[in-house]
Amino acid sequence: MTHRPYERDLGTLYLTFAPAHLDDDDAALAMIASFPDISAAGIKYGLACRHFATTGDESRIDAYFDAVDIGPDHEFDAGTVAVARRQVERMRMLEWEITGVHPSDTDPDSE
Repeated sequence: MTHRPYERDLGTLYLTFAPAHLDDDDAALAMIASFPDISAAGIKYGLACRHFATTGDESRIDAYFDAVDIGPDHEFDAGTVAVARRQVERMRMLEWEITGVHPSDTDPDSE
């Protein structure tokens, strides 16, 4: 899986609202303040993209898509979550390619 333009753009967007000097906890709070409807998975993915945009390191994005954060007490197993995460992001990437508008750039209040 390649994580180049889409994840770099998303990471850059999140860096605007959660600058690189913030640790993950403070960055997550900044993302919640800026995007009140963001999900827990969205925060995890956003932090991974933010890390990638800052460092070029894709390991956190890979870990997100491999669902390494899903423990045995989770409602779904890691394999199911990994498949769902890949499908959701693939749909978002396709929307971005078709429309030229990154999904995170849309204002839900104006739609």
